[in-house]
Amino acid sequence: EDDANDHGDDSKFSIPDFLGGNDVDQEAPPPTKKRKLNAFDMCGARGKHQAMPSSIANTNQNQKGKKKTSTTTKTRKKIVNKAWTLLHSVSSSFVTDPAQTAQELRKMMLLSLKTTQSDLNFTFEPSHFIQIHDEQQLSPDIGSLDVLKSFLKTHFKNIACANDDADNSINDSKQNNEDDKRPEWMAYTKSMQVIIVSPSVQRAVETMKALRKMRVTHSFYHKKQIKQMTEEEYEEYQQSEASVIAIRICELFGKHRKISEQQVALHQKSWHLGIGGINRIDKLCQTKHLKLKQCSLVIVDLQKNAKEQCLLDMSQLRNELCGWLKQYVLPQLAQKKTRIAFF
Repeated sequence: EDDANDHGDDSKFSIPDFLGGNDVDQEAPPPTKKRKLNAFDMCGARGKHQAMPSSIANTNQNQKGKKKTSTTTKTRKKIVNKAWTLLHSVSSSFVTDPAQTAQELRKMMLLSLKTTQSDLNFTFEPSHFIQIHDEQQLSPDIGSLDVLKSFLKTHFKNIACANDDADNSINDSKQNNEDDKRPEWMAYTKSMQVIIVSPSVQRAVETMKALRKMRVTHSFYHKKQIKQMTEEEYEEYQQSEASVIAIRICELFGKHRKISEQQVALHQKSWHLGIGGINRIDKLCQTKHLKLKQCSLVIVDLQKNAKEQCLLDMSQLRNELCGWLKQYVLPQLAQKKTRIAFF
């Protein structure tokens, strides 16, 4: 009775069955809060010398692997950046000296593509390159686009200079002596004789405006039509004067220009020259709407922008240029059908 009074009236006690009592009136214990099971709980209590669960060990190993890869990529980037700064220390000879251009272009492609000489399987020679900047000695005030324009006029035969006395004075001597050696301007479908790689759309538009005034002699007869001519028609064709037209320049850059429209234009019309960015040129080559079978000259524009960066200073454009050169231009260089120029 004293024990019952100490616990109060609300508490109920019963005697277990094995002592002859009844458990009907026994009160249930209060519920305990459930704790979320841990990895250590699932595997049991782990002491200091017990093995770590496999799931935790795998995650730790993966994290260590990620840290190692991140450190290796950082060191690789540092090595590439150091090599790239050394490569740019001879940027002037990269443009003016063909022998130096061959060495520096090989280094650039090996660094950008992260490959070896055996995987590249190609050796650059000075004969693969053309020097453009000879014309700067004629006039110190001449701009880069004027240098390009005079280079194209002196290295191709059938350009008719109109209303341009300065260009006539520059090109008169070469037109008299080298008229038979220079190649003629020819227009092709799905291809062109000269491709200019520009670093930006703005630069490509400026180049188009500078070259748009050029005039070339052009024949509107197709090769198949000439082959089907009789002897009399062919004699008349040779005696007839070719018409003079503006040089046909294909826009090979983006910026509100759909690639589908460019594909149709390359297929339906013939072009002398193409100007564009490396990204759009690469896409058109991948879809086989642009081919380099008839391309005799690839010109890379290395003029710097407002940030004092040229095409080779921007890593994304540099890598795309090297990939395009390896896949499409190097086979043409091996067959001695195409040459490269930097300006």
